[in-house]
Amino acid sequence: MALGTAAIACIEDLLASTEGGADLGPLLKGAFPQMVITSCDEEDLDGARPFRNHPLVAIHLVDGSGHCWNLTEDTDKATGILLARKRRKTPR
Repeated sequence: MALGTAAIACIEDLLASTEGGADLGPLLKGAFPQMVITSCDEEDLDGARPFRNHPLVAIHLVDGSGHCWNLTEDTDKATGILLARKRRKTPR
């Protein structure tokens, strides 16, 4: 199942409504119960360009149609979402 324009609009709305730091994982799972949504640390992605940025996570699109998952920028090929947690800056 590809994301499509309606899902992208929903993701944008969720991002706009959670700027205060709400946990995006449960919100996205609620909006897309059939979609694979996973997470990792942002450092694990070696500088990959995210689909969208949020204060707490970088959102990447995943193409899981083949044997291995691949990050994609093509919303027509995206079958899942990867939430890459950003490292919180600690004051010195």
